[in-house]
Amino acid sequence: MHEFCQKREVSAMRFAIIAAGEGARLKEEGITTPKPLISINGEKLIDRLIRIFTENGATEIVVICNELYPEVAEHLTQLKGKGLPLTIKVKTTASSMHSFHEIAPLMGNDRFILTTVDTIFDERLFADYVKAFQSSSADGMMAVTDYCDDEKPLYVSTDKDGIITGFHDSKPDGCRYVSAGIYGLNHNAITILEQCVKKGQSRMRNFQRALVSNNLRLTAYPLGKVFDIDHRQDIERAQQHVSRHDIVGIYRAQRFSPGSIGKDRAIMDATLERLRKKGYKTETLTEEELVASGNLPEASCYVSMARSEEALQLLQGKPCINSAESVRYCNHRRYIADDHNNTIPPLWIKRTDQCREQEGDVVYCANEDDIKEAKARLHSRGITSYVMQPHYEGEHVKFYAVSDTSFFYPSGHEKLKSIATAMAGTAGLTVYGGDAIISADGAVHIIDLNDFPSFSPCRDEAAEAIAVHSSSSGALRRAELGA
Repeated sequence: MHEFCQKREVSAMRFAIIAAGEGARLKEEGITTPKPLISINGEKLIDRLIRIFTENGATEIVVICNELYPEVAEHLTQLKGKGLPLTIKVKTTASSMHSFHEIAPLMGNDRFILTTVDTIFDERLFADYVKAFQSSSADGMMAVTDYCDDEKPLYVSTDKDGIITGFHDSKPDGCRYVSAGIYGLNHNAITILEQCVKKGQSRMRNFQRALVSNNLRLTAYPLGKVFDIDHRQDIERAQQHVSRHDIVGIYRAQRFSPGSIGKDRAIMDATLERLRKKGYKTETLTEEELVASGNLPEASCYVSMARSEEALQLLQGKPCINSAESVRYCNHRRYIADDHNNTIPPLWIKRTDQCREQEGDVVYCANEDDIKEAKARLHSRGITSYVMQPHYEGEHVKFYAVSDTSFFYPSGHEKLKSIATAMAGTAGLTVYGGDAIISADGAVHIIDLNDFPSFSPCRDEAAEAIAVHSSSSGALRRAELGA
């Protein structure tokens, strides 16, 4: 069982778990283990929720379980004996709403979060949800998802500000979300619950409709992919979802790292190490492995050094640092203004069908004869896509940067920083570097822009900046939300 005592930096909160269902559909499919005790990757469903709630500042966790499975109550009693803040109610009820009604007197006048025992969600997004609910002035904050795999989904309509306007059995036009079965509520909801029970209502969706009809202010909070465990196949699906990696790091193919294989791996390793220390689950693979398999592992975010078109096709449209299109921008050297007619030597000829693999892909030409010879050699290799870039005299400066952070190396080059930042913005790069020539008159000429360089002279600082960008910038969470 996982450790329960570690808490995040959040305010105190009361939570409640409805674990009183019979699990009839699972029983019909041959699964006799009570649903709360079903294990997902070695952790019982009830244990997983208690751990997550404890990590998010739970001062009390109220759990209701039924009398049909005494082993569930026994398990909870054992956990309580270990010092966990559990309040246990054992009673068989007719529905989830009746279970909620049984534990409602135990919720006091505090705000609380309620869910059923079999709800599977992303822990990190849930932590954000808890913080958002704690700071909200609304009567309730209902978690919603745009992932719909329920047999009878409850659709949630909202206005432009995310205020819930209705709960529906059939999908209204323009409705994006369904209920995720996680409810953040204040004491006003208990009054509405009492009214629903007195009227003989028995479904949670009717209770939610009553909240709206009684003018309680409810906000919708998108929580990424959320689903329940109702069938045998849901258990396997839950195991895959829970065990998914937050981040997959992709090492650059060796052919794209001439003389820098070890350096390129080092910056990736240093970055992932820092992300692991921040609590993210990571996995790594090489660009060669990715291309050979043709399968991209499921993850919330990809930190990638890949440059081949085959790899970029697999990463296209995925939440990736850097994006596939920004890498293509660098590979094809779109940042170079090419003019075959007016460029005169000395100059550089650079292939643009893909990034540099060998010395002959970038050639210095001092005169017209050099230009003819360089072109002939490229043509002999089947390379017909290239640009000609002027040669600039001056100080050569290698620079490295990470967007949305203060990291830019070397310091003291504010004009270079400004130009490089603008160029990277055009390219869509977030982790980048390059080469610049600073002329005697102070003019800055960026001659190369590279996606995810090795950051050799500043690796530790860069790794920390990349890790900060990947996490605190919200890249992982936006990826889960489909933004």
